[in-house]
Amino acid sequence: MTPTVAILFTGGTISMRIDARSGSAVPAMRGDDILAHVPQLAAIADVELEDVSQLPGPHVTPEHMWRLARRVAAWLERPDVEGVVITHGTDTLEETAYFLDIALRTDKPVVLVGAIRTMSEPSWDGPANLVHAVQVASAPASRARGVMVAMNEQILSAREVEKVHTEAAASFQSREFGPVGVVDAGVVRYLRSSPRETA
Repeated sequence: MTPTVAILFTGGTISMRIDARSGSAVPAMRGDDILAHVPQLAAIADVELEDVSQLPGPHVTPEHMWRLARRVAAWLERPDVEGVVITHGTDTLEETAYFLDIALRTDKPVVLVGAIRTMSEPSWDGPANLVHAVQVASAPASRARGVMVAMNEQILSAREVEKVHTEAAASFQSREFGPVGVVDAGVVRYLRSSPRETA
């Protein structure tokens, strides 16, 4: 049976393109637009989506985080939903991940994901990162691991993740401990326990 995963779209670079007039990245896509670039998700999970906001990462405030936590909790209450994926701007992704890991009480996986480059760039990493996030959220081994971040084929704990670079594909790392897992050729593999498991 195909698992059901909710994807909550909140904005960030994964939803942006370069504006021809200003040369800057601007919000351009909502959830349906992004999903159109990842048809392979249908083979991984039954995806349901919600457009929560369309904010650049620096615009996310604690109020937005609280609102997001309530929406995530509502999705997790549904017994048919195996996990939740959240697309998010990378400038505040680690803060939101940490907040949600403290605020939410669930064994179901919650996975944050973003992109370092916009869809206007040939190296747009949004689709691959989103596929990997859904694979993590739908994997039985992801239960009881707390909130995680899936970026650049790595699975990082919300308690350890840091943004260490503004443009590199590997901008998100756990510098002291390394990732808790990886997505290897579409297979979710965990390398060690998550902080929540050992607390």
